[in-house]
Amino acid sequence: MFAFESIKDDTILSSATLDINMVRGEAQCSDCGTTFHMPSFGTACPACGSYLAGIKAGKEMRVVSLEVEE
Repeated sequence: MFAFESIKDDTILSSATLDINMVRGEAQCSDCGTTFHMPSFGTACPACGSYLAGIKAGKEMRVVSLEVEE
């Protein structure tokens, strides 16, 4: 969001808006298999305390639509 705001000033994009839908972070523990909410990288498994986890959701990025008007 910061980058978008900083590049649009004084351009044709000056009135553009950015709508971001955040996906809740989810991981699966590599040691015990527990799936848990991961609000940030480095979150330990709540079941066993392991930091070895595979990210299942929350790192996606996709442009859903783009509308341009003059």
